[in-house]
Amino acid sequence: MTSVIVLACTFSLVLVVHLIHRRPSRPGRLLCCGSGMLLAATVLREIDAFEIWLTADLIMRLLIISLQHVAVLLVLSFRDASSESRWPWLVYACAALASLSQIALYFSLPEPVDIAIHGFPEHGGDAVTIVYHGLYLVTMVAAAVITLHACARVALSSRHPIMARLALGVVGCGIVVACAFAVLSCAHLFDREIDNDTLVRDWLYRLSVVIILAGFVLGGMHKGLSKLRHKVLGRLADEVVGPLWAQVTTLHPDVVLPLPCDHHADPRARLTRLIIETNDGLGLIRRDEDEALSAIHTRHPEDPRLSAALLLHLTGTAPAEPVKTSTWAMLRLVLPADPMLKDAVFELYAIRDSLDTSSEWLAA
Repeated sequence: MTSVIVLACTFSLVLVVHLIHRRPSRPGRLLCCGSGMLLAATVLREIDAFEIWLTADLIMRLLIISLQHVAVLLVLSFRDASSESRWPWLVYACAALASLSQIALYFSLPEPVDIAIHGFPEHGGDAVTIVYHGLYLVTMVAAAVITLHACARVALSSRHPIMARLALGVVGCGIVVACAFAVLSCAHLFDREIDNDTLVRDWLYRLSVVIILAGFVLGGMHKGLSKLRHKVLGRLADEVVGPLWAQVTTLHPDVVLPLPCDHHADPRARLTRLIIETNDGLGLIRRDEDEALSAIHTRHPEDPRLSAALLLHLTGTAPAEPVKTSTWAMLRLVLPADPMLKDAVFELYAIRDSLDTSSEWLAA
């Protein structure tokens, strides 16, 4: 039952990683590759526990060795571009050397070949057996130290997004658990077992898999949240500010900046420009000294109803489409990071809401 739960959790997390990175960048491709290897290695390890396929242990080790080097490549992707071109080749060479050595040692093992990582064989200190297990564990510890150091540097650096830092921090915790597994395995290899040694190592291995995959998911969430934020900013520009901008610029076209506003431009830049031009136009409308508008100023002395009433009087109509409930919900859940931009959006939303409900408060 435990194996089924672990495999279900692993598969679910891997699926989330692949869904998030359907069109991945290089780090995204590494995350997808690493999560797939981790899933395959976990499946093989659970199969190996039943001792029905001896080769499963070797394949699992090769996958774990490859995964360790993928992790190193992933953390190297956060380094400067100048160092990115030469380090991967060294990582590839180390991975190939470790994998070929593991294969050669596997076929040199004495009989019987009982080499499950959670149940080391007793061969009276046979050198080949010790080197076979030792190479795997030393590779794991070396990759863990390199990856953990890089994770700590990125997680503690303010140059990277908070979600990326949090993701690498979680991955670092998983690596610490994996190191504990490697240390206990080394102790077992040299007959320095603790109580319930096999059970403890099994759970450390499974826990490290789940934590590392959770870190991968958090790394993908950063990308997902970034896309969601861009979508929200685009919706705000189209549904909240855009209709106001159209009304205001019809009355005061001179507030529009000379450079055209591309609909496909960066959503944040486009929203900011629409807000600036709309507020400039609303300022001119509110300061208009036309006597015909004085009654509106008297009846509705403050925004948002003042601006809404002035626009209704001057244009004769409210925006055709009210703000969708989903847009309002998205605005509340994913606010713009800039406090000034957030306040400006809420002020214009209040005017839009007053326009949409004008039939209620104008008749009062």
